[in-house]
Amino acid sequence: MKQVLSAIRQCANGQIVYPASFKSILMKKLERDVERSPVTLEKAIEKLGAFSKREHELLILLTQGETNQQISKKLFLSIGTVKNYISSIYRKLNVNNRPELMALLYGLENSGMKG
Repeated sequence: MKQVLSAIRQCANGQIVYPASFKSILMKKLERDVERSPVTLEKAIEKLGAFSKREHELLILLTQGETNQQISKKLFLSIGTVKNYISSIYRKLNVNNRPELMALLYGLENSGMKG
């Protein structure tokens, strides 16, 4: 029952909920896609400098696994504002969701190009 309630809360916070086995398969696929696209990595690195201070703060919290609600409370922003910043981050890095963002950042870190 706790897992069901947790999944409902995660969905309400805009997160994607799926079995852990699916998550590892998805992450491996995204990592392979990122490894095959060094141009994407280079463009993402260039765009990292285009983030505002607030976007940097959100990006750090996103990489720490914080939910939209947790980010909202920590930065004293409305949920709508958090979602707008996250959309801006996704647009700048050409990703569509958190798993893609994490795979891209994982690729940056492992390529030695994180800056």
